[in-house]
Amino acid sequence: LSLSLSLPAFPAQFCVHGHVRGFCRATQGRVCHDPLCGVYHRVCVTCFTSRPGYSQEPGVERSLTQRYHAKRQPHTQRLEQDTCRLMATVEKFRELGPHASSTDQQKKVVCWLPDSARTACTVCWTVFSLLQRRHHCRFCGTLICQSCGSENAEFHFLVCRTCCKLLRRRDVMDQVSLSLSL
Repeated sequence: LSLSLSLPAFPAQFCVHGHVRGFCRATQGRVCHDPLCGVYHRVCVTCFTSRPGYSQEPGVERSLTQRYHAKRQPHTQRLEQDTCRLMATVEKFRELGPHASSTDQQKKVVCWLPDSARTACTVCWTVFSLLQRRHHCRFCGTLICQSCGSENAEFHFLVCRTCCKLLRRRDVMDQVSLSLSL
């Protein structure tokens, strides 16, 4: 059952009725296809498919994947290098065993940034003071405040957000590779 209404105010190729399914950009006042400035109106299937450009051949296609990979490659390489460096540091801490909680031993594994090198947290830029103490990330040696660090579950010492993200990323990648191998 097809219901068609003819309204004299609108051109025959477009209709704005209540029985419609599609949406088309059209100008208000007079209903004609206007892809740039038009407002979406409900139109019937016939009007939707008969609008200019609907059955047009597709234009030139180009893949932006190579450009994306070229832009992303330095970031991913740096991320891989940081993750490998972090995993080497974690292995060194594991080798220390119970001596890993000693500050002197931790300084031997990671070169700490001197306290005088920063006056504010590297992550949130909060200025260090008597109340806001500076802490060293045990994995990368950077200076952070208490709120920007979190305690590592395995070694029970403070680690910066960047190292935590890298550790989580590595754990996720290990889980994915394990599930793919099964």
